[in-house]
Amino acid sequence: MDNTLLNQKIEQLERQVAELELYSATYKNIYDSLTEAVYILDKSFSFIEINKGAERMYGYTREEFLGKTPADVAAPGKNDIDHIIKDLQAVFEDGKRRNFDFWALRKNGELFFKEVIANRGVFNGKTVIITTARDVTERKEWEQEITKFKSISDKAIQGNAIADLDGNLVYINDYFANIHGYKPQELIGKNLSVFHSEKQLHNVVEINDRLKKEGSYSNEEVWHITRDGKEFPMLMNGVVISNNDDTPMYIASTAIDIANVKELKQEREMMFALTVDMICTAGFDGYLRDLNPAWQKTIGWTNEELRDKPFIDFVHPDDREATLNKAEKILHGEAAISFTNRYLSKSGDYKWLAWNTIPIPDKKIMMGIARDITEQKRAEDSLKESENKFRSLYDNAPLSYQSLNEDGCFIDVNPTWLSTLGYNREEVIGRCYADFLHPEWVPHFQKNFPAFKKRGYVNDVQFKLRHKKGYFIDVSFEGCIGYNPDGSFKQTYCVFKDITHQKEAEQALVESEAKFKGVFENANIGMVLSDKNTKIIEANNEFLAMLEYSREEMLEMDITMYTFPDDLKKEQELLEKFRKGQIDSYRLEKRCISKSKKIIWIDLAVTAKRTADGDIDHFLGMVMDMTGYKKAQSDLIKAKEKAEEADRLKSAFLANMSHEIRTPMNGILGFAELLDQNNLTESQKQEYLGIIKKSGKRMLNTVNDIIDISKIDAGQVKIENSLFNVGEDIELLFRFFKPEAEKKGLEISLQRNMVAASGLLECDKTKLNSIFTNLIKNAIKFTDKGAININYKITDSIFEFSVTDTGIGIPENRKEAIFNRFEQADIHDIKAREGSGLGLAIAKSYAELMGASLTFKSKAEEGTSFILNMPLKNSNGKTKLNEQVRKTPNTKSSKDLKLLIAEDDDISYLHLSILLREIAADIMRAKDGFEVVEIVKNTPGIDCVLLDVKMPLQDGYEACRQIRKFNTNIPIIAQTAYALEGEDKKALEAGCTDYLSKPINKIALFEKLNKLKIN
Repeated sequence: MDNTLLNQKIEQLERQVAELELYSATYKNIYDSLTEAVYILDKSFSFIEINKGAERMYGYTREEFLGKTPADVAAPGKNDIDHIIKDLQAVFEDGKRRNFDFWALRKNGELFFKEVIANRGVFNGKTVIITTARDVTERKEWEQEITKFKSISDKAIQGNAIADLDGNLVYINDYFANIHGYKPQELIGKNLSVFHSEKQLHNVVEINDRLKKEGSYSNEEVWHITRDGKEFPMLMNGVVISNNDDTPMYIASTAIDIANVKELKQEREMMFALTVDMICTAGFDGYLRDLNPAWQKTIGWTNEELRDKPFIDFVHPDDREATLNKAEKILHGEAAISFTNRYLSKSGDYKWLAWNTIPIPDKKIMMGIARDITEQKRAEDSLKESENKFRSLYDNAPLSYQSLNEDGCFIDVNPTWLSTLGYNREEVIGRCYADFLHPEWVPHFQKNFPAFKKRGYVNDVQFKLRHKKGYFIDVSFEGCIGYNPDGSFKQTYCVFKDITHQKEAEQALVESEAKFKGVFENANIGMVLSDKNTKIIEANNEFLAMLEYSREEMLEMDITMYTFPDDLKKEQELLEKFRKGQIDSYRLEKRCISKSKKIIWIDLAVTAKRTADGDIDHFLGMVMDMTGYKKAQSDLIKAKEKAEEADRLKSAFLANMSHEIRTPMNGILGFAELLDQNNLTESQKQEYLGIIKKSGKRMLNTVNDIIDISKIDAGQVKIENSLFNVGEDIELLFRFFKPEAEKKGLEISLQRNMVAASGLLECDKTKLNSIFTNLIKNAIKFTDKGAININYKITDSIFEFSVTDTGIGIPENRKEAIFNRFEQADIHDIKAREGSGLGLAIAKSYAELMGASLTFKSKAEEGTSFILNMPLKNSNGKTKLNEQVRKTPNTKSSKDLKLLIAEDDDISYLHLSILLREIAADIMRAKDGFEVVEIVKNTPGIDCVLLDVKMPLQDGYEACRQIRKFNTNIPIIAQTAYALEGEDKKALEAGCTDYLSKPINKIALFEKLNKLKIN
């Protein structure tokens, strides 16, 4: 049983082996019968198996081929072997197929071109590369032929196209594509049917069938259609292109647009007449092969007659050697050749032809395009004939002619050239042009001569040439390049003119213009040029600055655009007189309007430049800015009037000041004498002392007013803001002036709102109180009966203070002058009023310095109301409640003080010492600055120093600075008779603790001491 099964298994295996061998043999037959070559390579890229197709392709036997590598069978120098090996290596690594081209070498040495496809596979259990290859040499050669053809076809003025046998385009030139509305790259691969409408396709199919059958067609009218659907006729020629085995490969077509020709016959004749280029191919054997119809038209021979004999037989005997030399160069691989020769026509004469030829070595042919240049040659001969005539003119021309070779050396000059520069011919010919140039022009020539040769011409180049005697002349140079018939450089043709005298004249003119330009531009008066219609043509900087316009803006204007309208008529009348020839110049003062709309007064002087015919060419205006003069003139008149007014007021003021000083002085001196009497009662003494005090205060007020107005005039008033309760100050002033008003029988009242009563105001307290004081004093002074009302309030971020009285009022004719200085002195009424007349002027100035306004309302005999309005300046824009907390000072008890008075004036010392006796146990005195420093340094326990700032030897400021070097705690109160702005600040900066102004007021002095916790 077991043997039976085994035998069955063996029989089954034998049948499988037989089937496998049959399959392998079948595969082998298929493998070997493939037309493509199949190779198998191992990992070292050696061939380990090939098919019969590979043996046929290379000519090697299988045994000869195995073991070789791709490099061994490659055409030398034709492939990038390293790149191919990298591609094969990549196939091993990623298993992806690779395609590449390969130039190979057969066993017999013949080159061929193949396409290769490489894949990864398994052979005999190993990973290998299996490649298939196809010989595409013939296709490659045709591609090269097409490339060469394209080099000529792309520049043709007719349509050229190549398609495969199915009509699919493989090449089309620009002309053919563009005339249909396409670009060449859009049409490659497209079928020729894209050029024809459906109704024309049957006609096109017939033509193509005839073409494939007969091999060519010519002069067929075929209707084409553009990209946008427009139909037009073209004259077509076609030919079948075959390979060396006469197997048809491609269809080549040429086309000419004949859409604009009315009749087909006329169009054909015209196209033949215009086809001047003769296209042909010739074999390396010297025989013409393909010729276009232009050949027969040009030289008369039929194509068959031209092919029957070597082309050299048609060449003129004198041109044969040169033609053969050119052909030899083509045979040896020279890329392109251009030359001319003469061809025998059928009529027996010779035609001059200009050739452009290229070789096609693989086909062993030459392709050429020739053009009939017979007429051109005749023209050249005619030109040569005229050269003799030209030479005669050249030699006798009044201008200097010269010719240079390609290196810039002389090959010819005419006699005028030689005589102009003083040389003989032998000294010039062959020398470089740069040898005769001014040294500064040599680099210019070296740089620009190549550019001249490239450009082909130069015009009016001016430079300097050296005369034989060593000096230089200026010349104007023009020239062009002459070319050989083949288009190469031949020589220069140049001419120059001696312009030395012209340049000297031009230089003189330039210098003259420069001087005028310099005067024009730099003049310190305005200068302006205008045409005869007054359009501005130039203006200098002074004039532009005067009217604030740029030069570009001014050149777009005429005089009417900046002249003040009221002054224009007068100037236009003067210009009209100019035009009529009645005047040659004029001068006037007028107003101009600047760009910023300012009025500019000018003094204008105008002259005209006339042409030879007497017509006006342009106007020249000389302009002086009179604005400052006019303003000064106006200011002078105003100043005169003001000075006269001031002199009148000053006279009145001086008279009043004399009264205001002498009157209180009389009271002081008079009642002081009365106090010397022994029989006075105590009440009389007190009465006299009161009069003396009142008179002193009146005189002090007068002096203070004069000092304040002087400080305002000198600009020495500075605003020093502080935060204070304005209500408290106004309440204090109200209480102060109330007894004085009631003494005159006047009713005085105070009104305020709640905010104002408790509000803090940030401003200059001293100057604000001065305004309050002046307004209240004036109200009392000029009110004899009735009432005075003081009102202050804070509303809408405004502080308002007003004083209203029922006094004499202000007449209408004095209202404008009420704030002027000394005006009070000039008011004549039935009752003279004491005072300097400066109070309102001071109040007005202080208000403006603080950003406030001071106004008034008044009616004569009814009363006046003065109103001060000031914007609030506290940090939040709102009033603040006064939250001051009063603290009881820790004072030293009376009669325990030790005081030092630094005062050189005996009366002032005596006054102070009397005031201080009631609070000081010990009063010392120093009479100069050095003494006060020594006393402070050597005397312990001094409670305070009252320091006069003006002392001999060393002033109080310096004495204070010296004291502070060794004692920083002792209180020092500065006292001064100076009443100028900033004295308090100066004292504090020197180190003083506080400051008092003379005359010393007892209450003020004791307040200062209390503030320093001394009493």
